[in-house]
Amino acid sequence: MAETVGDIQKMLVLVEHMMGNDTMTTTDAGADEVLSYFAVRLQCGTQSVDYKEYIESLVSSLRHPYTTDCTAFFSDLPPPMDIFNYSYMHLAARQGAFAAPRSTIYLDAGAGIGWRRNHNQYWVAETYKRRGLNLDRAFYWEAAQAPGYNMVRGVPAEYFHATTFYNIPVPSELEDGRNILNVLTKIAKPEDFVSVKLDIDAPEIEAQWIAAILGEGPGRPNRSLYAQLIDELFWEEHFRFRPMQDCCWQESVDQSVLYDALTTFQQFRYLGIRSHGWQ
Repeated sequence: MAETVGDIQKMLVLVEHMMGNDTMTTTDAGADEVLSYFAVRLQCGTQSVDYKEYIESLVSSLRHPYTTDCTAFFSDLPPPMDIFNYSYMHLAARQGAFAAPRSTIYLDAGAGIGWRRNHNQYWVAETYKRRGLNLDRAFYWEAAQAPGYNMVRGVPAEYFHATTFYNIPVPSELEDGRNILNVLTKIAKPEDFVSVKLDIDAPEIEAQWIAAILGEGPGRPNRSLYAQLIDELFWEEHFRFRPMQDCCWQESVDQSVLYDALTTFQQFRYLGIRSHGWQ
């Protein structure tokens, strides 16, 4: 875990390099000290290759490390970043374990309205495209009502065939056929690359879904069906963190604190899911 200003700076430099080069690996000798990673083994008969796929460390408020303005207390810190800065995230790329041909599927609960109005739609699609993971199917749920045309306004022609919008709240019950995780089990196969975003600003409901994905948890004999299908996960957990409560969440928070949030994301990563805090 990156804990000092120097470590965080090096983490950001390495993430920028790997994102710019569409890779999840680096030969930097100090990468293990500032980045998290997945230990990967590729096996073919009796032959195997071991390597590491890196991901940003879990730091700060599960946003950019410099989102929280602490410059009044620590003068050596860089200027605070916008809370919607995504430059610290290290997403998957089509390499290594992801190199084999497979469908790329994205499911988004709380997508907003308008392709360019937020990062939920265009940023995810275009970032994956640059990293060799063109979306074959994309499913978006948004509770805020909008005229039909507005739901697809601005969607580029190259994504239109793959795009499905549901202008409804995501039902909370996993048994409901319209629930995002229920849909996931109907359309995805283990060999697919599946990315999921959960951000409906309803902590109690999201907590149920998170618990279902974690299942029995890392190291237990049975991984949940959802964990077997999901490769990458974005989630905005509304934990009790004063800077975010003051600016954005207000009373829409659960009972967890930052330590709990970090522990949950560690559990996802132990399950092999590339997990990131969302904005």
